[in-house]
Amino acid sequence: MATRRSRRSGDGVSVNKADAPYMIISIDFGTTFSGVCWTWSRDLDHVRTIKTWDDDSSSAKVPSRIQYIDGVPTEWGYAAEDGPTTFAWFKLMLDYEALPTNIKDSTRVQEIYAKFRCWSLSCGDPVQDAMKVTVDYIKLLWKHALEIILYEHSQTWAIGMACKVVITRPAIWSQKASARTQQVAEEAILPNAQDFESVTISLISEPEAAAHAVLHDPSVAQRPSLTHVSLAHQMTFVFAKLLTSHYANDIYLICDAGGGTVDAISYEVQSLSPMRLVECVEGKGDLCGAVFIDDEFEGFLKSEIGRREWMSLNGDLRRRIMTSQWEHGIKRQFDSTKASRKWVVDVTGVDSFAFTRGQIETVFQPTCSKARTLIRQQVDQIQLLHKRTPKAIILVGGLGSSRYLSHVLRVEYSNRIEIRHSPGNETWIAVCHGAVLAMKEELVVSRVARRHYGMCLEIPYDHNSEQRFMHIDRVWDNAEERQFVKGRMEWIVKRGTRMRQLRPSPYIGIRYLQYPEELAHGQIDFDIWTCSDTEAPAWADSTVKLLCTIRVQLVARFEELPIYISPSNKAYRMVNIGMVMVPNGNTLDFQVYFQNRRLEKLFNVKVCMYAYRPHLVTTIFSATKWVTFMSYNRYKD
Repeated sequence: MATRRSRRSGDGVSVNKADAPYMIISIDFGTTFSGVCWTWSRDLDHVRTIKTWDDDSSSAKVPSRIQYIDGVPTEWGYAAEDGPTTFAWFKLMLDYEALPTNIKDSTRVQEIYAKFRCWSLSCGDPVQDAMKVTVDYIKLLWKHALEIILYEHSQTWAIGMACKVVITRPAIWSQKASARTQQVAEEAILPNAQDFESVTISLISEPEAAAHAVLHDPSVAQRPSLTHVSLAHQMTFVFAKLLTSHYANDIYLICDAGGGTVDAISYEVQSLSPMRLVECVEGKGDLCGAVFIDDEFEGFLKSEIGRREWMSLNGDLRRRIMTSQWEHGIKRQFDSTKASRKWVVDVTGVDSFAFTRGQIETVFQPTCSKARTLIRQQVDQIQLLHKRTPKAIILVGGLGSSRYLSHVLRVEYSNRIEIRHSPGNETWIAVCHGAVLAMKEELVVSRVARRHYGMCLEIPYDHNSEQRFMHIDRVWDNAEERQFVKGRMEWIVKRGTRMRQLRPSPYIGIRYLQYPEELAHGQIDFDIWTCSDTEAPAWADSTVKLLCTIRVQLVARFEELPIYISPSNKAYRMVNIGMVMVPNGNTLDFQVYFQNRRLEKLFNVKVCMYAYRPHLVTTIFSATKWVTFMSYNRYKD
């Protein structure tokens, strides 16, 4: 273990930082609702949920809404009223460029897009406006959570304590969306965390957080009877009655059906003690969350009541119908097995409407069919690659607690796969609880790469190969005295590959220098490229995007470099830089070598496998007289 510096406490007792108290706070930032859970190092088994909000002190989550007056955020959550400067759904705008056309064209997204365009404080770019609004919302959520936490202890309780903050994100989000989430979280939290000695902010995919919540504790998982497990026993207080004993090689499909997105990811139990999971097939996701059912229901009401009559209703009344009678009533209670029941909507001043099972089912069916398709694709992939079905499909998230979704899945997989979920807040907050648990212990030890990662190379031109038929750039290399062609891709990590920490993929780059002046700046760049297509192209094309640039700056004497003699006997100095991409958790860690010797890394830098924040970061490596700087360029679209 590395030696850590210690510091003196106020009473003169030496405190080792390895034993110093720290706090873990998770923020489940959702499209429609957000939640906060937390714990601290002296009581890690007890994960608390913030349940005190303005106007609703019992809910495990708070609406992702914020209201502005004269450009200042004045109300948020339950207190935010409808109006031209009240924003909801702004989370989806963080990934606006990557939204499918049908979602971009949806009424909800078009409304929020137009609202940002008309906003007096708009900078002219709705995506940047959404980032500003997200900063303000997370800032208010963060301050409120700290206020509640410190109220339970004391105003000085957190002073000098380290804090680990983890933000959840959909697994299907693009690199840009994840980058923006990281950026807005830092802008919102870091300036408002002065009491903490240090604050680190990281992201975790929502289904992986859910996996920590539902499959985390082997001492519970191995018990043959789980009907008497204490509710306080880690996060398994929720799923203790749901999980029968599971064993090594069991596969569980976790469907995180939230407000905006639905992710389906499957994990195989690698070992029980300690509990370790491996992602067994590539996860899939789609924008088919509960808010799209809300849209279907509102459209259904308009058609039944009459569009003109519906729009003439007071905005607060429409909101009460959608919240009290729909969100907290029909939506959560609807069960398609109750054929004779009528579902009543009371529209004050208009009439009372009683709808049949078939009518309400048409509201659920379009969105839930998309979620079922995601799950079916996962099951088919598992059967194809592993020759068996999952032991269970576990539903989490707000839509995951839907009785209708649970019923249609039970019908589809009757006698083959068990469908598990728990109604109410337990399923709703599983992701938020799991994010806290993920900061305690690494549960998922292997993940499936969502995209290809590699280098764009120059290779010798071969007139007898396919190159002569291609419109590619050719360059003359003075050192090797032959033509090279640009654009050949070397994919170091391929999509669908299981990423394990102990299987690094190397890349060697050689540069030739003829004069000392060429070493004056000592800067050599290596670009990392990525592609999301199923099959990666052999040559760079429009599907290949720049992820980041590894910048190696050498501090050395020209005459110390190895000599290379060209075919015409000209002398060059050779710089031999090696780079290894090492999977490390849900990130890629870059290791840099010079002359086959690994440079000592003084500061840790990683690039997220699923997403990456494109901002300038400096990492220092050192080895004798060599110092290496690593930095990342912004996206080049």
